[in-house]
Amino acid sequence: MKIYNKVVMDIKTLEIIEEDSFEYEGPLVLCYTSGSESNSENIDYGYNMIMGGIAQSQQAQADEYLEYWKSGAGEWEYTDAPKGTWKFLAGGLTSGGDAATRYGMMQAWMKNKGYSYSPEGRLSTKKWVPEEGAVSYRDVESAQNIANLGLMPRQTRLQETLLDEQQKALEASAPIRSEYFKQSLAGVNPQGAMNRAQSDVERGYGLASQSLKGQAFRAGADPGSGGYLNRQGALNLAKIKGIAGARTGARTRVEDINYDRLRTASGLSGGELS
Repeated sequence: MKIYNKVVMDIKTLEIIEEDSFEYEGPLVLCYTSGSESNSENIDYGYNMIMGGIAQSQQAQADEYLEYWKSGAGEWEYTDAPKGTWKFLAGGLTSGGDAATRYGMMQAWMKNKGYSYSPEGRLSTKKWVPEEGAVSYRDVESAQNIANLGLMPRQTRLQETLLDEQQKALEASAPIRSEYFKQSLAGVNPQGAMNRAQSDVERGYGLASQSLKGQAFRAGADPGSGGYLNRQGALNLAKIKGIAGARTGARTRVEDINYDRLRTASGLSGGELS
């Protein structure tokens, strides 16, 4: 096989003007293998054709998206190549260098001239034709960027004003925050809450005791009788239980309140309680 060090060709005629090459016979290594020696039997021509088709399809989609972005919605308009072009290319495929070199030269010439194949398979040039009233997204993005640049000074001044207002508000609220932190650390006195809860229970059971005595007098019952004393004893027991529950509940509520205050104060100061 022939190995080329340098090839100079006429892109219009595909004529080789200068060539530096040599004939080579020996082992070959495929680039996509792990470096082991290979031969033509290891080449998956079917796979290569599929991947080549995928690459061409992806490039076609990219070209269409670019035109859509630049000019808006539209479609390709194909123009057949001048008569004799394909014959000229076919001649290039049968002269000068090996088959792979000639095919590569033909593809380079086609790309340079802007030739491709139409959906019908004809050698053609193509041009993107926008729809009537199509919007160029490139122009839209450019207009948006210009508008944003115009808004930036106003946005900057607005942010500066907001920051100034926030700074003033922080300075004005500093004494309030200080007092809040102070009270949060001091907390609510649980003993006072427990005593108030006990007083409420005692007042309630005092009314119940008076009601029990009134019922006994109206019924003509002896306050020293066993039945009355049993009812009074049950009432006193319930009172003791009620006082104990009220004091415990009051202490728990105060502890929760103090914890919530500390947690809120910690959040305001940038800390966190878990």
